[in-house]
Amino acid sequence: MPPKSILIVDDETSVTLPLESFFEQRGYQVFRAFYGDQAIEQLEKNRPQLVILDMQMPGMDGVTVLEKIHAEYPDTKVLVITAYADRYQKELERFHAAEVRTKPISLGEMTGIVEALLEGKAAPKSAAPKGKSPSEVRILCVEGDREMYEQVLTPYFQTAGQKVTYQLAHATTPEEAFLLVGEFQPHLILLNTVRLPIGVESGRLAANLVKASKIPAEVILYNLSASARTSPGETQQQLDRLGETINRLRGSSHASD
Repeated sequence: MPPKSILIVDDETSVTLPLESFFEQRGYQVFRAFYGDQAIEQLEKNRPQLVILDMQMPGMDGVTVLEKIHAEYPDTKVLVITAYADRYQKELERFHAAEVRTKPISLGEMTGIVEALLEGKAAPKSAAPKGKSPSEVRILCVEGDREMYEQVLTPYFQTAGQKVTYQLAHATTPEEAFLLVGEFQPHLILLNTVRLPIGVESGRLAANLVKASKIPAEVILYNLSASARTSPGETQQQLDRLGETINRLRGSSHASD
């Protein structure tokens, strides 16, 4: 039986390439496109069963791609992952995207949706916590830039906690990450796809971390570049979206006092 096929469409290479590698590690046939016109070419050439689609891209945007799929490839499932779902709500409803999620998304949640859609099942709802949410959340930041960790991530989580305390650990290499998965036993792993050491393939690393013996609750890919220290407004938006994802996963509204 041929492997199930996925097309990943996103103009950010720090998103597309890690996801391509991650799903290849899980046995999928993966195609990629960085722009809308490339996505159309891949659809015509390879007929993927499912498309993971970003909406905001230069040139031909995700709306045009979604319209094309709706008109010409009605059997192709579409998972839209975007930071601007509200902006495109009418188009998403009109062209019947199978599922819509907000960036960033955990790899566990994304994998569950992909598997369900390809099997013709209803996609699971956003992840919900099992049992009582911890009042202390351990987060492992796999971040090659120590200054990024110290100047951006640590201050954010120090001020983000209300009913929950965030305890952070930092790994700069895959070896450190695997060691800390065992010793620190994080609830969440945040993996920066753009600031790892040269030669470290973030998608492969993420796939291996998911399979680690002491499995964390979730692995979330994010992409803060060195400019994050000089672009406070944009950085804050990305951090807030990351925080929203973490709160949704751990069920912040049910947190312990």
